Amino acid sequence: MDKGKKQVVIVAGANGSGKTTFARKFLDVTKFEFLNADEIAKELNPKNPIKARIAAGKKVINSIDQLIQEEKNFVIESTLSGSFLEKHIQELKIMVMKLTSHIFSLARKIFALRESNQG
Repeated sequence: MDKGKKQVVIVAGANGSGKTTFARKFLDVTKFEFLNADEIAKELNPKNPIKARIAAGKKVINSIDQLIQEEKNFVIESTLSGSFLEKHIQELKIMVMKLTSHIFSLARKIFALRESNQG
């Protein structure tokens, strides 16, 4: 990893594709900040996280802005189903921060499971 540039890692993919599993292992090694709207919703309303989705999304956006301003390394987990990250991706490119994305496909995960079961 380039220690000179601040890094942002986007872990993207469909629900159930392995994003969180990858992010947690990556975070064990890097100690980056972690932004995940689903996890924040669970913190805000443990009994019914779905009711906290909008508040969690707003918190993620505010956190992205803050982490960019503080020039901290961070990981964002997202399904990329909306366009909220688009603005921030453009900002990060302008700021010459190192931007890395990891896109997970459920089809790849299923294929890997089939391969290991045939083994």
